[in-house]
Amino acid sequence: MIMNEKEFIDSEKECASMLGMSLIEYKEYRNNLKFVPNKEIKETEQENRTLEMVIFLGIDKTKLKCKNN
Repeated sequence: MIMNEKEFIDSEKECASMLGMSLIEYKEYRNNLKFVPNKEIKETEQENRTLEMVIFLGIDKTKLKCKNN
């Protein structure tokens, strides 16, 4: 279902209200948003992050189940 102009403005007012902003503040906020797409994480990077977390938690790496290559 496509919104008409009045419904769109009402929706913007509702969003602004939920964020505790005026409609003008909300429009400025919305116009200044920057979207940075997530880059795909390579498997080795993910494994390194997992190892870092294991070390951070103080878990002995030998206690973990590892997938066989």
